[in-house]
Amino acid sequence: MALLLVAVLAFLSLSSGCHHQICHCSHRVFLCQESKVTEIPSDLPRNAVELRFVLTKLRVIPKGAFSGFGDLEKMGL
Repeated sequence: MALLLVAVLAFLSLSSGCHHQICHCSHRVFLCQESKVTEIPSDLPRNAVELRFVLTKLRVIPKGAFSGFGDLEKMGL
């Protein structure tokens, strides 16, 4: 039973669609919540429906940083 649970959790983590060193992604919601974040990550998943940047040290948002997000519904900076 424990092996089945591990397999299901591994599948769910792979199906989330993104893996990032500093930020987290789950169910097309991308969350950056670290003071280590000083710039908009260049590898944001373009199918995200929500982008959240909380307690970051963002100073500049480059022009076009959020272009190409056709499904984006909500963003918090």
